[in-house]
Amino acid sequence: GWVARGGLEREDQIFCLDATQVTEAQADPKVDVLALVESNMAPIRRVRHVKTWPVLIDSRGKIVRGVRKREDGAKVEEGTLLGDPISPGKVRGAAKVLGSPYEKPLMPGEVLVARHTEPSWTPV
Repeated sequence: GWVARGGLEREDQIFCLDATQVTEAQADPKVDVLALVESNMAPIRRVRHVKTWPVLIDSRGKIVRGVRKREDGAKVEEGTLLGDPISPGKVRGAAKVLGSPYEKPLMPGEVLVARHTEPSWTPV
């Protein structure tokens, strides 16, 4: 394999290559596979620090941030959380802010607050 020949440092680095690069590297042992891996991974490393991506970026690259307002148009007090409820009703409790459903457990009585959710959050 490529790890034994010194082309890759780890077996999983093969997934950092596209199909064309793999085919070319198989045909020509002089191809610097590790350099291709590094080149392919560079854009990912540049954005690895981003925890949450914007919901909307226009064609010019401008990040569009909507201004949230209360339904009755009243001024929003500093520190007020605005969002769209998923479940009906009203509840009071400690807010638990989660970025993913596996981040930390949601305890009984806590109110889930998340930038977004999806069906995989159902067990939470």
